[in-house]
Amino acid sequence: MKKIFLDTNILVDLIADRKPFSKYTIQLFQKAELNEIQLFTSSHSIATTHYLLKKYLGENELRVVIYDLLDYVTVISVDIDIIKRGLDQTTEILKILFKYFVLLPFPTLIVLLPEIRKISKQVKYLLSILTKLS
Repeated sequence: MKKIFLDTNILVDLIADRKPFSKYTIQLFQKAELNEIQLFTSSHSIATTHYLLKKYLGENELRVVIYDLLDYVTVISVDIDIIKRGLDQTTEILKILFKYFVLLPFPTLIVLLPEIRKISKQVKYLLSILTKLS
């Protein structure tokens, strides 16, 4: 079974119905409902999604939506070790490396992170080194 990590952007696309992206996210959740794939996200992504969308949806409605979403998504915790490892890195790549360290225990996840497609050769090289060290 494929395991897919959903970043904050993907969750916001779904809940805020951001077209055309929401249609693809809905398809992912439909596959998860049919147990064809397994979805993951980070605790940070849940918190950030709540923060971003509470301005647009009522607090109670948003809580219900996020609560229901948790039936389909396994939440990966961001703990102190992940934060310290991310803070040890340079600012330029900090955001990407935080996500990398969150995902480190889950090497088989397919990651839906838009910025991963844009990262430089140096970051890709650094990630390859970190993968070998872990």
